[in-house]
Amino acid sequence: MKNLLSIIAAVILGIIAVLAVQSYINKQAAKYRENKTDVAVAAYLIEENTIIQPDMIAKLSIDIKGKTRDMVSWSEARSLLNRTVQKTVNPGEIFLWSQIGEEIPKEIIAQKVEKGSRALTLGVSGISAVMDMIHPNDQVDLIGTFAIPRVEMRTVPMPDGQIGKMEVETQEEASFVLLQNVTVLAVGQRYDREATGGNLTVLVTPEEAIYLIFAAQNGRITSILRNPEDVSDLTDIQVINYEKMLDMAALEGLNEKRKQKIIEEIKGGVAKEELIDIDE
Repeated sequence: MKNLLSIIAAVILGIIAVLAVQSYINKQAAKYRENKTDVAVAAYLIEENTIIQPDMIAKLSIDIKGKTRDMVSWSEARSLLNRTVQKTVNPGEIFLWSQIGEEIPKEIIAQKVEKGSRALTLGVSGISAVMDMIHPNDQVDLIGTFAIPRVEMRTVPMPDGQIGKMEVETQEEASFVLLQNVTVLAVGQRYDREATGGNLTVLVTPEEAIYLIFAAQNGRITSILRNPEDVSDLTDIQVINYEKMLDMAALEGLNEKRKQKIIEEIKGGVAKEELIDIDE
């Protein structure tokens, strides 16, 4: 009986000890929270004049004594949306009201979308050497690169030890023009002419949008910048794959066309044969 009472007493004392420790921890946590406040910080690098979007804002707890009126508190974070930052904000840096511009109306981009068209944002491949030179209102061509599924017959060892033929699924890389003369509405989160780098928001028709969405989900899209006065569309562009890349005759033909173009530009349209005669 005495042993049972001792066990019960030990259990009760253990429970009391656990509750006491828990109470102490809660008091310390409450005391810690009393000395802290949450502020809004940049989730990643935000360049000057960029429009603030939800994914750009993160929460950070700081000592309440270090909080100034200029700092944006976490409860005010929603008020940052659709405003511009007037200076570059580094990752983890606290937003300051003195560096936040006026709210940008959400209708600005929508108003740039013509009736019957749509605005589509594309994650364009960084292969483009002119990526940082593309600005809103520029015209670009969009090139798609895909792994094209194909089935070919191959000679393979069979289970019975004999040699036979069977269908084998493979993939072949190929690139071709998706769309030409596409208008850029915005670069990254910005729609002003100073914007560079980042995803491209382009103006397309609903049919083109579906086409590009499928292309983006199943391959890579690369943008190439074009002269704004060049509105002509090329019609003889071929699909380029490994076989075409190794076609030396076709490659020589491309180089010949380039030489002809350079000669005509230098001589103001003089034909190649005439230029040769002049040189001779």
